[in-house]
Amino acid sequence: MNDSPIALRQRLTWFLLLRLGITSCLLGVVFLSYFHAGIRSSPEKLLFGTIGFTYFVSLVSGLLLTRVQNLAIFSYTQVVFDILFITGTIILTGGIESPFLFLYHFAILNAAFLLFRRGALIAASLATLAYGGT
Repeated sequence: MNDSPIALRQRLTWFLLLRLGITSCLLGVVFLSYFHAGIRSSPEKLLFGTIGFTYFVSLVSGLLLTRVQNLAIFSYTQVVFDILFITGTIILTGGIESPFLFLYHFAILNAAFLLFRRGALIAASLATLAYGGT
């Protein structure tokens, strides 16, 4: 596997684009599920706020991508953010009974794509700890 800074920067670009795609799908699902019921409670508003914050973090990360010197630390930071975002989404949508548990799988796959085996193991470990704590 090629782990040069150029290759890692390209993988980070795809990683951020994939995050935006998954977040957009999540936004669509949340919007459709609450479309008829309306937003009445605080957790629903927080969920939309969390999705908006993820868009913001992805935008800032994309802008910083050309300026970051230590891409490995930046990559691990992105993986940790994804796990935290997914954990927050799960907590806001019912905890252990949340329909969004499958999002952890995307975070682990994204980490494997970005950081190979070590990234996948770290993401899986963090996801396990985060899910166990909900």
